Amino acid sequence: MKWTSEQLDAINKSGSNIIVSAGAGSGKTAVLTERVITKLKNGVSVNQLLILTFTNNAAKEMKERIKKEIIKIPELKNELNFIDSADITTFDAYVLSLVKKYYYLLNIEKDLSIIDEGVISIQKENILNDIFENKYGDSLFDNFVTTFGIKNDDGVKRLILSLDLKCDLLPNKEEFLDTYIDKFYTEDNALNLFSEYEKLILRTKDNIRYCLDKIESDVPSEYFITLENSLINLIESTTYTSIKNNLNVDSPNLPKGSSDLSKYYKAQIKKTLDELNILLYDDKDTLIKELLSTKENVAIIIDILKELNIKINEYKKENNLYEFNDISKLGIKLLKENKEVVDELKNKYNEIMVDEYQDTSDIQELFISLIENNNVYMVGDIKQSIYKFRNANIEIFKNKYDHYKNNKNGIKIDLNKNFRSRKETIEGINLIFKYIMDDYIGNADYALEHQMIHGNLDYKDNNQNNNISILNYKINKNMSKDENEAFIIGIDILNKVKNKYQVTKDKELRPCTFEDFTILIDRTTSFDIYKKVFDYLKIPINVHSDENILHNDETYLIRNIIDFIIKIKNKDYDYKFNYLSIGRSYLYNISDDILYEDITQNKIKESEIYLKCKSISKDIDNMSNSELIYTIIEEFNFYENMIKEGDILNRCIVLDNIIKEAKELNKTNITTTNITNYFDTLIESKKAIKKPATTSSLNAVTLTNIHKSKGLQYNICYYSGLSKRFNVNDSFDKFIYDEKYGFIIPSFNGSYKNTFVYDLFKEKYFTEEISEQVRLFYVALTRCQEKMIILTNIDESKLIGSNNNRIVDYLTRINYRSFQDILSSIYYHLSRYITNIEVPDFDYKTNKISKEEIPSIENKINVNEINIPKEKLETKTFSKKEIKLLTPLEKDMIDKGNHLHYILESIDFINPDYSKLSNEEKDLVKSFLNSDILKDIEKAKIYKEFEFINTQNSKYERGIIDLMLEFKDHIKIIDYKLKNITDEAYNKQLKGYKEYIENKYNKNTEIYLYSILDKTFEKID
Repeated sequence: MKWTSEQLDAINKSGSNIIVSAGAGSGKTAVLTERVITKLKNGVSVNQLLILTFTNNAAKEMKERIKKEIIKIPELKNELNFIDSADITTFDAYVLSLVKKYYYLLNIEKDLSIIDEGVISIQKENILNDIFENKYGDSLFDNFVTTFGIKNDDGVKRLILSLDLKCDLLPNKEEFLDTYIDKFYTEDNALNLFSEYEKLILRTKDNIRYCLDKIESDVPSEYFITLENSLINLIESTTYTSIKNNLNVDSPNLPKGSSDLSKYYKAQIKKTLDELNILLYDDKDTLIKELLSTKENVAIIIDILKELNIKINEYKKENNLYEFNDISKLGIKLLKENKEVVDELKNKYNEIMVDEYQDTSDIQELFISLIENNNVYMVGDIKQSIYKFRNANIEIFKNKYDHYKNNKNGIKIDLNKNFRSRKETIEGINLIFKYIMDDYIGNADYALEHQMIHGNLDYKDNNQNNNISILNYKINKNMSKDENEAFIIGIDILNKVKNKYQVTKDKELRPCTFEDFTILIDRTTSFDIYKKVFDYLKIPINVHSDENILHNDETYLIRNIIDFIIKIKNKDYDYKFNYLSIGRSYLYNISDDILYEDITQNKIKESEIYLKCKSISKDIDNMSNSELIYTIIEEFNFYENMIKEGDILNRCIVLDNIIKEAKELNKTNITTTNITNYFDTLIESKKAIKKPATTSSLNAVTLTNIHKSKGLQYNICYYSGLSKRFNVNDSFDKFIYDEKYGFIIPSFNGSYKNTFVYDLFKEKYFTEEISEQVRLFYVALTRCQEKMIILTNIDESKLIGSNNNRIVDYLTRINYRSFQDILSSIYYHLSRYITNIEVPDFDYKTNKISKEEIPSIENKINVNEINIPKEKLETKTFSKKEIKLLTPLEKDMIDKGNHLHYILESIDFINPDYSKLSNEEKDLVKSFLNSDILKDIEKAKIYKEFEFINTQNSKYERGIIDLMLEFKDHIKIIDYKLKNITDEAYNKQLKGYKEYIENKYNKNTEIYLYSILDKTFEKID
């Protein structure tokens, strides 16, 4: 193979730490392999290399590649004896081997076990419950829970556990918690944070100048001068105080007939002014005081976290059970406390190679730093860092890259030549990312340092349009957006196959087949639609995606059978739901009529289900968790029964996983009598049982998601689902932990109020999230070898942009919420590649998936009583109904009413937070909460949007009560109206509510109508 000069540098340079920025298709793996072989030729044994990979598969592949190369070189043949035992492995596996080797230095048992995080979660919950119980009675703690708890302490506990998980990622968790208060709550730190906040405000303010520049050439000069003069004092302000003092701006309205561009940027100016008003809500001293006022509550949180940490670590050590994160920290402890081990490792390894370095975590980086000897070789691509959710810290790569490019402590090598793709594909990718990716968004200056260079000269001219194609379609409203896109892609594939579109294989052109096409989508939610449409079009398709089968029937069935057994043992007769679940399942397929009869006539104890569960309950105390699972599977004939149900492979995988988890539980103090708690935690968690994607030898189109495609390459790629919004939070928990800003909680003085650090965190969060999405888009596009087809649904009439050669402004990019937003922002640069199309009608509706065809597994439901009336029910609602066309004014009033209704539904009545409300909204809510009708609200149970169904008297009546206050001896029902409360239909509606509630609760019930705008109550007699 002929190497480029940059590749030769990456293969041969040594004597220092080296970072290799290896762009997509740059031959990274081949370079790594050749570097190893070069080391071996120079007398270094493979035993003297530590090669850390991101996955087990990558480690296996690296070993195989090195073996193949060694076989070709007779003088290296002896190295084959060492390859299988060489340290070519994942970080987790390597550190585990060290910890097991030096267990005696760590004062732990040799035969330690790795435990499932779900088991640890249950233990943490139990420990936290005990901590809370022991702390009640302490006035500070009681006040803390009262302040942040809603009705009970469950929410506070959830937030504490969330913070604990975040802190677990710290290499020095204990030290961090011990010193946090002293380091964070100082005047100097508060001033530094405020200085950062001031810079945020200045950046926000600068958006006004940017928008003015955009408007200047598009409006009359007289108007522009007036507008600029109205804003000039604010624009020239350079401090927090001066900006706050100049915020009262009275800018002129745009002249009639102004362009859409002017309207857009004028609206952006107003939006920026609104944002500044929110950010500058008080003076500097007050903001700092509010921040420091959180010290007491943060100290309580830290105290809880420290106690939880001590007790969970004691539990782990006593049971010799650890998570991989614990193993990493034990590895760091081993190195920090045992210089002889560090010296041994430093002397052993000639070089430490780290693959996929852009995905390194803080803990991994610290570990490597303890054993490195100016001999770390780091390979990765910052533009492909897409695993923030797995704790990858992109700043590790970026900081090293920036230092080494300035010749500080290391060497930087760039591999920007792409040997994967056609020239036109590379040009299309460069065109997109040079305008959207820089150090601020994406964390890489693409235009300056990362543009790809075409390196594969073997592609032949196929006399086709190989440029990027953007199909901008007008939606056929008879179908969903996903269906539209599936049909566009399917038809294009059929046309290309029919017309023998040329692709390259083994350097020669040939007609394309179905296996040359790949559809890349960010999410798997639309995969079923593609399968349905492609089946309709008779196109073979292979779905390449891990499938989460945790929520298959078996998980719920095993859980409900165990619960039934335990209830029988404990003489708890509330097992109707368990019986229904098991009886209706494929294990028995008992009809609803028989189940209804068994329940209503108390025949459950005569059933086979009950008798089997009762038999098992007699021996349950003598069984381990895994023995219990085995017994249930055997007694209820799971394997025999699943044959008639189908999908046997997935069902067996789930059962195997449950057995495996049960064996893990055998190592703990979770017994058969409380194993259902583990199942509940498993079901409610975000954990998945993954059925790995399988490759197919069929001649079929590949459908996959972007994360799954990383590291792979495809001839012809379609990109769809681009208008779907990113999974980016717009709201956050009350308690937040951030690696830069620490613990972030609201101040409290009668109501919650976010501190200014919350706004700093928000900007950081959005910058990081949008950056990761930009990088994810890069990963997607760089999978393509020969032809990219991108689907968009952009309304050209609403585009605001320019065709200048500067990068898209930060304000636009930080507001990206979909991949389509990215493309819209550079639409004019892409215009020559865009084709506007319409989607034809298909006789597809008749084949649409009905609800009955979609399998559904109900979540756990608590059933207290089953009472199924046999009479035919008359369906009604209590609500007043109107069917008529609405005038614009009426529609506006309805929208306003819905918005105010939502505010009353969302706001905490006991500790209201008015900070996000307008002055009018604040006034309306305060008037309501300060009314005489609500004066005793703290003594009541508060029910909002209380929904009920009344099936008495052969009627089926459904109602939703806006607000119900349940006191000890009476109930108040309040129904919100925007203004009018005199309509007789409203009276009838509330009387229906009253009748139902009095019958159900046996309490005297008062009913009221409330006019939000008039601030008046009307009691209904």
